[in-house]
Amino acid sequence: RNGDVISEFLNFQFYLTSSFFSGMNLSVVRDKSSKFAHELLHRKQKFLVRAAALVHAQVVALMEGWEAEEGVNRELKLPTWDKVAKSRSDFNINCIFSSLQYMRSFMFKEFHDLPRDGLLSPISAKKLALRPVFYCGIFFEGLVSFHLARKKSGEEHRKKGEAVVAFMRRWSGCSNWNFENKYLVLEAEKMNVSGFHDHAAQLYEDAIRSAHEHKFLHEEALTSELAATFFYEKGLHQKSFSLFHHSIKCYQKWGAITIAKRVENDMRSKIGQDFVNFESIEDPLASILAPKGSSKKRQG
Repeated sequence: RNGDVISEFLNFQFYLTSSFFSGMNLSVVRDKSSKFAHELLHRKQKFLVRAAALVHAQVVALMEGWEAEEGVNRELKLPTWDKVAKSRSDFNINCIFSSLQYMRSFMFKEFHDLPRDGLLSPISAKKLALRPVFYCGIFFEGLVSFHLARKKSGEEHRKKGEAVVAFMRRWSGCSNWNFENKYLVLEAEKMNVSGFHDHAAQLYEDAIRSAHEHKFLHEEALTSELAATFFYEKGLHQKSFSLFHHSIKCYQKWGAITIAKRVENDMRSKIGQDFVNFESIEDPLASILAPKGSSKKRQG
């Protein structure tokens, strides 16, 4: 009987983390993760509480900011992010923490305290079953790596990013629905870092379209943000504004209000008061989001 209960909890934990990384509305994830963590505490399943508490902390941070996360978890008597970070003792919780840490670093553009050994390398070495929490963490590892390669001209970061591109390309062939947009935006980042800007431009647009068609709202948001920055740097400010604006709307719809505000501040710092002049201009996103050929069915 106890084994059945633990199996039930493990299944719900898989559902919870998968739903979060698939872009479920953050208010819903927050409610579910809070109730689940309290149920685990009530049933004295403390070894499972940490993963639920990490997801809850991440959601609160995305919605309200890092400052709110610790206070909310303490108020709910859940382990805080920092407490879990200091008490990781098994490989599974380490990988979940690393996945969420890469996501947090990319979303908040804070790149300190990154996982020392990365995520792709240890997961590949262990030959673990590829759960959504792992492959989404690897996706964010790739995004972080290309960001650091661009900012620091680091060969090590670029190679790590390229390894993630190869990983996503391989899995995109197995499950186009789950991996195509991830592969496309990582390939765009790779082309951008490598100086192939014309190719990168098309890949960013393809990645936005793929995320939109496959209903990964949060990844549509982050890809639009990356594309906005790219086109701004190329002097295409109207297109950049449109993409920034679309990114903000997607983040807001997902529930990541703190991230939406960060992107809006970034947009205003780049475009300044010119954004007023762009508001009445035809939206170039219409052509980006127009379907290319027949839509694909969800796979695996």
